[in-house]
Amino acid sequence: MRSGLLLVIATALVGMPLNQASGQLKPEAPTGSHLQRKPTTAPAKDTRQIIAEFARCVVKRHRIEVAQLVLSGVSNPAGRKVADPDCLWDTMAKRDAAVALSLPPTIFEYALADVLVKDEFPKFDPSLITTAGPIRQPVLNPTFFAPKPGKHYDPEELQELERTKAKMLAGIAFSQFGECVARADPVGSYALLGTEPTSPAEGAAIQALMPAFSGCLDQGEQFDANRTNIRGIIAVNFYRLAHAPRVPPTSGAPK
Repeated sequence: MRSGLLLVIATALVGMPLNQASGQLKPEAPTGSHLQRKPTTAPAKDTRQIIAEFARCVVKRHRIEVAQLVLSGVSNPAGRKVADPDCLWDTMAKRDAAVALSLPPTIFEYALADVLVKDEFPKFDPSLITTAGPIRQPVLNPTFFAPKPGKHYDPEELQELERTKAKMLAGIAFSQFGECVARADPVGSYALLGTEPTSPAEGAAIQALMPAFSGCLDQGEQFDANRTNIRGIIAVNFYRLAHAPRVPPTSGAPK
């Protein structure tokens, strides 16, 4: 068993929201350890590059499973099966560092989709998106939040149910936003996914997508958004659209 995995790199990034009025992205925040000692922080730039390298290795070793995971369009425990620990070890060995990666499933899926787009579509074909039919987006199951007959709920439990429901609704809206952006500006979306994470080119590509961002937000709608999750949600939706059933192209981009 390999040892020496000391530093935990997580992706709980905080900052200001993306909203229709400002069109701003929240900054990336340093991430760090959850060990019972003084945390050792890792710069956001290093964190994102490590995640990208890890994802490239995972896709190389488990391409079929990874593609199925990203195309499923739903939360899938298969993500844990493809999170190859040897890939993490190889990634960190190149950096002469010992690290344990604490990676939320959504961020992992984002990184995998990013790699898949680059590998499968080295050249941009507009028809990948312009002729893409509907894709499945997550939906809310209302029965999950319905009070169970005969069960007593205290105020805190009811509030927690509402918080969970609000989070899930925000996640659904954010996924729909990613599809809208990919359809509204497929050239710009593809250009973004061709950049290296944390690079100046990535920043420029995101700025170029600002009109699509604004057009895909309803009045008053906003999301917590940094480069990681904006790029990721576009990558996931771009990949699913590229594999969607084909339909004749239509004018305009659906919201």
